[in-house]
Amino acid sequence: MRALYHLAPAMLVGYAVGLGLVLMTFGALCDRRLLLAWAGAFSIVWSLRLLHCLRWRRPDAADDERLMSWLRSWSLLVLAHGALWGLAAWLFWGLGTDYHATVLLLVLYSFCVASVQMLATQPRLFLGYNALLLGATVLRVATDTGRDNHLQLAAVIASLFAVTWVMARAHGAALTQAIRLKNRTAELAAQLRFEKAEAEAARRAAEAASLAKTRFFAAASHDLRQPLQAMSLFVEALRRRPQAPEAAALVHGIDASLESLDTLFGELLDITRIDAGGVEPRPERLEIRALYTRLRLHLEPLAAEKGLALRFRGERHLAHADPLLVERVLRNLLGNAIRYTDVGGVLVGCRRRGGRLLLQVWDTGIGIDAQSLPRVFDEFFQVRGMRAAPVPDGPGLGLGLAIVRRLCSLMGSEVRVRSRPGRGSVFSFTLPAGAQTGW
Repeated sequence: MRALYHLAPAMLVGYAVGLGLVLMTFGALCDRRLLLAWAGAFSIVWSLRLLHCLRWRRPDAADDERLMSWLRSWSLLVLAHGALWGLAAWLFWGLGTDYHATVLLLVLYSFCVASVQMLATQPRLFLGYNALLLGATVLRVATDTGRDNHLQLAAVIASLFAVTWVMARAHGAALTQAIRLKNRTAELAAQLRFEKAEAEAARRAAEAASLAKTRFFAAASHDLRQPLQAMSLFVEALRRRPQAPEAAALVHGIDASLESLDTLFGELLDITRIDAGGVEPRPERLEIRALYTRLRLHLEPLAAEKGLALRFRGERHLAHADPLLVERVLRNLLGNAIRYTDVGGVLVGCRRRGGRLLLQVWDTGIGIDAQSLPRVFDEFFQVRGMRAAPVPDGPGLGLGLAIVRRLCSLMGSEVRVRSRPGRGSVFSFTLPAGAQTGW
């Protein structure tokens, strides 16, 4: 229906031009009353079709039954115009010279060709329209015994009608396929919008559930650490009392277990606080030398206990970052480096890269295989050693590097890793630089 009414204005303009050509060509040859009667009937049908078209353009909702009613009334008006053009063939054929006959045939056949695009999707209406228009013309030419070769001319007109019918079928099939594809595209778009809305709702529900889980773990971790701290006080009180060697060993074991539990709950609390938005960076002037001093105080005893060399380079630099977050990142990276290194050492370096500082932690440890490398920053993922006698996992939930990635993201940085199994690893991240300095 949209295709029909979209082409209607052009067809009506063509009909007006055709009416004008017929009036100019046969105005002086035909009986004036007969000509005016035909032109009046033609104009009435033309006006009705114009009103029909204008009424269609109003944005009223229409169901299938009303649309079929519109199609029937439109078809009747089309057939009326076809009948009037066929009547023109009977009224005006044989008047004047061959010039007048040629003009009449060209006008009539032009509307036959125009109906290919207009009525291709309505094959019965196309046949009815052209039967009234060209059928009447063929019959009028074939019965014109006063003209030479009138039967041959009628046969030519009939063959042109056959060619036009083939064209109409091909065009109708193409247009029908285009409409089907358009409808299918609209259906797929609607389905995609529905699935997108469902996915968006599922995403919001998942985010809400994740936030609720994060808040729960944060509260649970905080509450569970309180009895752990109380148990640590009780163990410390037991340690100060005189006791047998066996009891002292048990107390020491309990203390080590409590310390491990406290570390585990500390990691869980840290990552839940970060996910819940409870950690906000507070950048300020950060002296790398002071940062290294604090790291040496906590980590040099661990490295010395394993016989590793712990070295720091680039202490003269200044950064503009949150000291607590940077220290936590480096402590986690250094703790992992010392933990998975048995021979050699660990190096912490700081160098300038444009307007930022590049901080790196190098180690000569067991390294990370290529399969595990993309997952080292995932939660609860722990890299296994690549040696025959692997390093024990020790206490940990596999959250250390996940915390590192989140803290670096809070500071507007990204942590990267390079590693070779059996040769060691290097973790890198950047910070905004303070003043221009050298090594």
